[in-house]
Amino acid sequence: MPELVKLCLRGHPRISGNTYKRGCKDCQRERVRKQRLKYPEKFRESCRKSACKIKINDPRIPMLNSARKRAKENSLPFNISLEDIVIPERCPILGIVLMVGRGRTSMYSPTLDRVVQELGYTKRNVRVISWRANRIKNDATIEELLKIVEYMKGENA
Repeated sequence: MPELVKLCLRGHPRISGNTYKRGCKDCQRERVRKQRLKYPEKFRESCRKSACKIKINDPRIPMLNSARKRAKENSLPFNISLEDIVIPERCPILGIVLMVGRGRTSMYSPTLDRVVQELGYTKRNVRVISWRANRIKNDATIEELLKIVEYMKGENA
């Protein structure tokens, strides 16, 4: 006996994961298109209120989204916005020029750093530093860093 295929209101087959409240994906697309034509000012206004104002290639957006995700996963406070993330020309720790890449992280990539880890991502607790500096301070203690400096000074003597 053949399986019964559920159909949407217009007779399109309803595929799992391709359904909406009132029909299939094609029906939904058509409804939205008609609404855009009928009420263009409504759609323009909603676009102005949304992320359309933000540049798509703004490197701060993924930094903000990643920070929000980490704060939620680790139950940390989070109250920063896009305006709170200021990317300097040079890393304030290492002095290297910060370069925004596409897709890949390099030692010159800007990253969001929490000054005091326990305070989370709050306006006064975040700064932008290079990925290299953030990686160095990731889990090293001051004592470990001092030992490395002493060791390196001893090699050059």
